[in-house]
Amino acid sequence: MKPLAFLLAAGALNAHMVSVSTSEARLEGSRLTLELRMPLYEAQHLAQPAALLDHMRFDDAKRLSAHCREIPADGAWRCDAVYEFPSPPDRFTVHSSLHSATVPNHVHVLRANRTGATAQAVLDLASPAVEVRFTPPGPIEIAVTRTASGVARTITPATLLFLAALALAARSRKELAALVLAFAAGQTAAALASPRLPVEPTPVFLESAAALATAYLAVEMIFLGHAGQRWLVVAILGLAQGFGFASFLRQTERGAGWLLAGALVAAAVLTILLYLLSRPLLGNRIPPIALLLAGLAWFVWRQFA
Repeated sequence: MKPLAFLLAAGALNAHMVSVSTSEARLEGSRLTLELRMPLYEAQHLAQPAALLDHMRFDDAKRLSAHCREIPADGAWRCDAVYEFPSPPDRFTVHSSLHSATVPNHVHVLRANRTGATAQAVLDLASPAVEVRFTPPGPIEIAVTRTASGVARTITPATLLFLAALALAARSRKELAALVLAFAAGQTAAALASPRLPVEPTPVFLESAAALATAYLAVEMIFLGHAGQRWLVVAILGLAQGFGFASFLRQTERGAGWLLAGALVAAAVLTILLYLLSRPLLGNRIPPIALLLAGLAWFVWRQFA
């Protein structure tokens, strides 16, 4: 049981539901000027935040200069760099390993401009290298890349903690189906409704709400073995996930369809696998206790991180 407890605790202490940085790239001839912005809370653990630029590179381009500075008013680090290509490129490939310097579900959004033409690249664990073209991609490429990005956002410590709670809470296959549907409904409703809200929930609020909902679900499993409203708690978990997902959609300026489909399918498959793996633990109080401790630790850590 110790590995399970360790996994749940580790997931809580390393989870971020919303982890996004942005950059603006301006291409003039063979010279590219980059301005990168990273939230302070994402880089606070780095000894030298200026090393963020070491996690960004452009094929065939040489970096001529780089410097970073903290901007407290924006709550961000700003890094500026200048790159030189051997000749003016029609397109270029950008590589990002920022997800290894921050958290696995980190997403970097690069917006590029060249003499009035614009392009966008979304880089994450699923797509660490993207070719920036100043012509729009085709429908098949859009479907594949966006679905893969939705899947990648599901395979993160935060989401795996949710799904572990969901799988442990299901007492039968019928209840598992109900919980998966409740989670999917909450996530979809929040992702679609979020753009219409007058105020966007903050990452701290979303993660705190998700942590408390996870802890409450664990309490139900420990003390209320016959409770019949678990689907409602799971729907709340889905709402928290959905609002975080909507924030990602706004940051990347992407449509919800393929991304949401990829995330929901990945979540359903992972939950079924976790459910099957957890059946030998049914009735054992150690896993929900570990889940409770992980949820509380996550909540406390998020308040002071």
